[in-house]
Amino acid sequence: PWGEIVAYDLNEGTIKWRAPVGTVPALAARGIRDTGNAQRLHRNGPAVTAGGLIFIGTGADRTFHAYDKDTGKILWERSIEANPEDVAADVARRWRDAGVNRVSLGVQSFDDGALTWMHRVHDAARAERAVGELRDAGIENLSIDLIFALPEEAGPRSWERDLERAVALEPPHVSLYGLTVEAHTPLGKALAVGGITEAPEDRYERDFLAAHEVMTAAGLEHYEVSNFGRPAMHSRHNGAYWRSVPYAGVGPGAHER
Repeated sequence: PWGEIVAYDLNEGTIKWRAPVGTVPALAARGIRDTGNAQRLHRNGPAVTAGGLIFIGTGADRTFHAYDKDTGKILWERSIEANPEDVAADVARRWRDAGVNRVSLGVQSFDDGALTWMHRVHDAARAERAVGELRDAGIENLSIDLIFALPEEAGPRSWERDLERAVALEPPHVSLYGLTVEAHTPLGKALAVGGITEAPEDRYERDFLAAHEVMTAAGLEHYEVSNFGRPAMHSRHNGAYWRSVPYAGVGPGAHER
């Protein structure tokens, strides 16, 4: 049927249940489990195992999601990074149909003045609309990226307000990065000639600790230095770097391990 998720037991070859597209994460969180034998799902990298229940999208949705039978975690992660202005209803549907089941959205801030200073094309309203368009397309597993410790020249941006607006969108994952000024970049050159003032170390500390308090209070686990996620929504992509898992890089500017 059009836009329906069908759960198959690979051991029995039978259909266990059906559900509309986009409901799989919620069903997994409510305790949907399988009783099949564990099987290897990925040849390389960390051990990825699950029972014989695989969620297969039919009709318009050709993606499939494998969940760990004990934790409900998504095991096969097809993640892309996008800016809010890249997202549109038809684009999000094409991503989903191509197999994307996770999107990392480069929001950076919900303060329009700070976004202008960072030369971002989108504004706060566009970022919030992008989240809705992804969800409407059936992509529930999304992450919001934010930048903290901006210099004073970025304007009177409230980091606490940014955190509140991010949490209000109820994302299953949030990544937070302190602004780093690199030499030989426009920002580095501006710093060298006194055009900007780098945020002091205590600002980094205050912003980081404030984020920890807000995110954990919202139910997101601080599972890695820069990353917060719900228990079943930790990013396998991010975790692979920390475990030094080999990965292939394809395309201009890509690198690999």
